Amino acid sequence: MKSLDCLNATAINVLQKSNLLKSLVIAELRKEVLSKVEIDEQLKQSTVNKFLNSNGLDSEEKLNKFLEQNFMKKEEVENFALSSLRLKEYCNINFSKKVESRFLEKKNHLDIVVYSLIRLNNDPFKANEIYLRLKSKEAEFGDLATLYSEGPEKKTRGIVGPLPVDNAHPNLIPMLINGKEGEIQPPVEIAGMHLVLRVESYDAAKLDDFMREKMALELFDEWIDEKAIDLSNQLRDEARESLIEGQAL
Repeated sequence: MKSLDCLNATAINVLQKSNLLKSLVIAELRKEVLSKVEIDEQLKQSTVNKFLNSNGLDSEEKLNKFLEQNFMKKEEVENFALSSLRLKEYCNINFSKKVESRFLEKKNHLDIVVYSLIRLNNDPFKANEIYLRLKSKEAEFGDLATLYSEGPEKKTRGIVGPLPVDNAHPNLIPMLINGKEGEIQPPVEIAGMHLVLRVESYDAAKLDDFMREKMALELFDEWIDEKAIDLSNQLRDEARESLIEGQAL
């Protein structure tokens, strides 16, 4: 990459040892990739003007003073102002077709659940008694959780979450996904514990415009990260060989 040609073997070696090489490569890769994204001229100008005005650079004099103080060129400021717009456009062009499969793959992590839980260690009879008391509305879930639960939810009156569904135990996930909100579920045994559960709320993620952008950006970040790893390893190996050759002379 041309922007990294200024780095000699010693500099690359220092960056690698300080765990800074990959971060630098990622930043330069992003700039290089996004700089090639074409933006409609009218949209480009309005975006740059909005950025300049919002940062108090609404006159040529103020802009020139800012550039001088920060050792920057006008093109660099414009590229910064357009970075979000270019990123969105690049993701839309290159990753939009992969968004739906990505969403389905991660849906359990995106769905958010809140549930009430009482867990008892190896006591199925007590668990069933608690279930029947809750089912008949003889007692409140929070009261029984505080009295009997043997997990950290004892301190929160049984409430767990909000959290991503896949943070729960794998055997608990189907109960959270399929359980009706507000319904006490019969006791189950999971990992030696007997659980009584009630789903309080379940917010299923939707593939709306916001989520599409989020998924596309994740795909972009992963793609950049993979390229950065390859390039960082290449630079590291070349620098190592150069230093070894220099020592041999």
